[in-house]
Amino acid sequence: MTEQEVPLRDIVASPFQPRLKVPPMPEVGSPEQILTPLLVRPLPSGKFELIDGERRLNRLKELGVANAKCEVVKLDDRVADRMVYKVNSQRQDFGAKERGLFFIDYIQRWHLNQKQAASELDVDEGEFSRWKELAEIGTSQLREETGGAVPKALTSSKLKVIKPLQPEKRKLVLDYLQGHRMSQQDVELLVPKVRGGMSVEDAAIAIENWHEARKAELHQEVRRGRGEKTPPRRTFVTCLDCGNIYSLSHPEHIAVFEEGRS
Repeated sequence: MTEQEVPLRDIVASPFQPRLKVPPMPEVGSPEQILTPLLVRPLPSGKFELIDGERRLNRLKELGVANAKCEVVKLDDRVADRMVYKVNSQRQDFGAKERGLFFIDYIQRWHLNQKQAASELDVDEGEFSRWKELAEIGTSQLREETGGAVPKALTSSKLKVIKPLQPEKRKLVLDYLQGHRMSQQDVELLVPKVRGGMSVEDAAIAIENWHEARKAELHQEVRRGRGEKTPPRRTFVTCLDCGNIYSLSHPEHIAVFEEGRS
């Protein structure tokens, strides 16, 4: 790696750049405030391809600077591709769609399978799959649906359950999962309710109530097994699917809104 002055007109954007929009640097008022050199690689054409520093480069152009201090490193295309990703993956504003689309493109560019690509990019394969599948929801609506952020607990298996929902209902579920943790089983119970017209909040409450009622029933069973005296009690639930009342021993009925005792 060497450091040298490079004319801005000779610096070109990387074809591997995953960011769809680069934010400006309005806080920088003069070239002297930009202390970190740009990172570039030389091209056979005599130009230099930018690896890191797109915001700095844009700001220097806005300030009318002719040359920029650069660190020049020789890289082949594949290594440059990986380096561009790793530089951008550390940025807080690197969004879900950008990350997922880059993973898809990387697999296609270098003819890799998912495991190979994840290994080369030093990304956990489960995380790689999650971001990739999120991008495959639809490139035009992903950022709108997730607000640019993806719930950490949203695994690939949960996403497969949520994905078939209509876009507006899928957005409601994704928004809910931003602030609420749900197990795979609970997501599988939630989605059919939302698809049927129930609000996400009501469906989640129904599932939570069912869990609480089951815990109470199981607790009584444990006490009876120990020989402890327990008051005769049987809990019933009103099913939101059919409106009938069932004992909690019916596993297919999950919605607890009414209780009866006998």
